[in-house]
Amino acid sequence: MKVSYFIRDNGACGYYRMKLPIETMTSMNGTKSMKITKGDKADHVLKALDADIIVIPRLGETELLEAVLKVKNMGKKIVVDHDDNMFCISPLSPHYEEAGIENVKYKMPDGSTLDVWTDGKNIDLKRNKIRQENFKKALKMADMVTTTTEILAGIYRGYNTNVQVLPNCVDVNLWKKLPFEKRDNVRI
Repeated sequence: MKVSYFIRDNGACGYYRMKLPIETMTSMNGTKSMKITKGDKADHVLKALDADIIVIPRLGETELLEAVLKVKNMGKKIVVDHDDNMFCISPLSPHYEEAGIENVKYKMPDGSTLDVWTDGKNIDLKRNKIRQENFKKALKMADMVTTTTEILAGIYRGYNTNVQVLPNCVDVNLWKKLPFEKRDNVRI
């Protein structure tokens, strides 16, 4: 079996939800894998045609969605992964820039307002509304949707019946166990 997987960023999701599980699977059972990164053009996805399965997180870009649909129409299996509710992103999250669909102002204690997200200034609401529709299209066309919790699975089952929960995991071989010092009071 061959798996192509898309690395959207160098953050925790790219590492813990894409790179680490697929590379672990590859090392354990000989599955072949091909990494696709965000800087690659959408037609690079077509180079993954020899893959049996393509795994893509947060699929919302029109060009990439169209390329993935072409690949799916060629009989490839598509897995879409979401570790957040992409339809309800907090304005405090940096992902709001790519998924927020409203201007956001905060009322300050002195009664003044602070513009946090303003269309045309630091957010593109038209683009994000298209992305929201693309999230829905991607969820509906996916052969499987994976997510981190049963709560998110419930949200995404509204778009696809084959939703699987894959909790975030940490490779314990990468983390050294720290000695636990027993105390009467615990401070966090």
